[in-house]
Amino acid sequence: IYYQASLLKNVTDAIVASDAAYVLTAWNAAAEAMYGWKAEEVLGRNGTEILKTELPDIEKENMLRILREQGIYRGEATQLRKDGTRFPVEIGSIVLRDDQGQITGYASVNRDITERKQSERELHRAEERFHKAFYSGPVGLAITRASDGVYLEINDAFSNIVGFTHDEIIGQT
Repeated sequence: IYYQASLLKNVTDAIVASDAAYVLTAWNAAAEAMYGWKAEEVLGRNGTEILKTELPDIEKENMLRILREQGIYRGEATQLRKDGTRFPVEIGSIVLRDDQGQITGYASVNRDITERKQSERELHRAEERFHKAFYSGPVGLAITRASDGVYLEINDAFSNIVGFTHDEIIGQT
């Protein structure tokens, strides 16, 4: 029991649990830091009203169906902080059942993925800039595999310089 209590206290992901009616029953220190609510402010309150979870890929009822049928759900959502800001989270939820198999509640491990989402957006913008510069530039450019010199990609300017089409060059040395 000491190890469980120590884990719940020191884990860096928010651990949130509720009963079957979504009334919050557990809220660790990481949840306090992530959401801005102290445990005493939220325990006994409805978690759906506190977190206002929005799911981008599937609607909430579909997520609940998956959770009830499979006993586990993993995905991304946005949730609400106490200050009213929305932020992206990665959710891992499980169903809690009694000895008769009846649902008694839910437990989730939630991770703030704000920095990861920002990095993904920056990478996407960099890829777009590279793509535009590579394919529309006046300079002939080619990407080859270092191990054997096989052409992996070329731009139109390169094709014009060597006099072969894209399809004739790709895969060749």
